[in-house]
Amino acid sequence: MKRIFFIEGLPGAGKTSLLSALSTKYQVISEVLDRDHLSEKHNKTEQDFFMLNDERKLSEGQQATGTCFIDRSPLSTVFFNIAKFSLDIDHPISAVLSWYENIIHPIVFNLASPFRLVYLDIDPKESLARKQSKEIKNDPWRNLQSLYQIRNLYVSLSKRYPNQIFFVDGKLHSTQLLKKVEDYVQLQEAENHN
Repeated sequence: MKRIFFIEGLPGAGKTSLLSALSTKYQVISEVLDRDHLSEKHNKTEQDFFMLNDERKLSEGQQATGTCFIDRSPLSTVFFNIAKFSLDIDHPISAVLSWYENIIHPIVFNLASPFRLVYLDIDPKESLARKQSKEIKNDPWRNLQSLYQIRNLYVSLSKRYPNQIFFVDGKLHSTQLLKKVEDYVQLQEAENHN
């Protein structure tokens, strides 16, 4: 069984650079498959665009002929919406949580799952600094409190699923980061063959 790796992290963690380096050896699936509509859909109440995008990425990963990498997991959509709800209690969240519990969780977090998650860990303050972004109160990807909340959700989940989530220091030099991830991939592939 092949492995499918999600690359996760806060904005500015180095996902794009890492995926670019990985694309020389592996198939890489983009963060958003329909980029033309991303700007009009970001930070809006309606989340169907992102949920359908995540389902399409999962499907493409499952159809890949070998090990592949996916830019962001469905957890990004879930955790963004949890953080958005913390900022605005009128933000509808039940559809996203139901989608995660009924569709995503059974696929990604089961004993036979080929999915693994690599989280590039940086401090939320570093995230804003790297993106050269001012804080925006109602956008979880640009709100310091929300970034801490999102990071804490990943930390909490990694404790629940330690064999499926791998934390890597996002402050490492790009070559060191690539080596750590490739070493993890080799371990996972070797485990697969045993």
